[in-house]
Amino acid sequence: MDTRPFCSPCQRRFRCHKNEVATRYSNNDRPASLGDSILVGDLWKCPGCGHEIVVGWAQRPWSPYEYLRDAERIFEIAKAIDASGKGYVALDSVLTRKPKEERDATGT
Repeated sequence: MDTRPFCSPCQRRFRCHKNEVATRYSNNDRPASLGDSILVGDLWKCPGCGHEIVVGWAQRPWSPYEYLRDAERIFEIAKAIDASGKGYVALDSVLTRKPKEERDATGT
C-alpha cells in the first residue's frame, strides 16, 4: 500500500521535495521569540498544484529549555523560518552558518 500523502484536488501523490526542514512549534501567529521550539520534518510537494506540507516529524521538538546551550541557535533558526516567509527553512541552509557571536566577531 502506498502511504505517501495524497492531494485531494489534484488526485496525485505528494513527492518528497526536501529532507530535514525546520518549522516553529507554535500555534501562535507571531514573530519568533526566544522560547520557541523547532520541529524537524520532511517537505513534500504536490507535482500537480505545488502545494507543500511538512510531515515525518522527529520524535521530539528542539526546545531551548532542554538544550540550554543551543537556545540562541534555536532562536536563530526560528527567526530564519520567519524570514523565509514560507513557514519552514531547510536545516542545511541555517546549520552551515556560523553562530551569531562568531559572525559578530569576524564580521561575516
